[in-house]
Amino acid sequence: MDIKLIHNEQLKITLLKTDMEELDVDYKNLDYKNPRVRSVLLTLFSGAVRQTGFKISGGKLLIEAFPAKEGGCVLYFTRLQNEKKKYRKTSIKKPLCIYKFNNSSDMQDALERISIYNTPLLEMYYKDGCFYLTADNPAPFLKSLLREFSDSEDEVKSNLFLEEYAKYIQSV
Repeated sequence: MDIKLIHNEQLKITLLKTDMEELDVDYKNLDYKNPRVRSVLLTLFSGAVRQTGFKISGGKLLIEAFPAKEGGCVLYFTRLQNEKKKYRKTSIKKPLCIYKFNNSSDMQDALERISIYNTPLLEMYYKDGCFYLTADNPAPFLKSLLREFSDSEDEVKSNLFLEEYAKYIQSV
């Protein structure tokens, strides 16, 4: 058996055929899921750590096994660096308000009333005799003005229903 510290992150153990026979393992049966093989690998690794001073803290351990000449095998124990978790930046989607008007005159009155304000972009839809206005996170005063003229108000995460089933008229 030969034990070498390749670098701070990797340890190499070369087992001869006689070492494999003493440990009662062979390359074909090296399966980490097998409790007996796991115990053998842990014993080998613990001894190598004591002998070389290999640091085992600070990451996961990758164990690789390769066949060697004449029935032996080479084991590599590589400490993997902890990967910093990558967080995807997401923006918080503001609620979309949908206002329903049962006739065009109520919607026209609402639009005239809010036209004096610098309002966010509104989209207009038509479905089954009703008109709909959508507003992304409208200011409270705008909400109250639109509520005054509309028949209902819903806060939703998207207007997919309107996009799919209603006729898009225009952006206001």
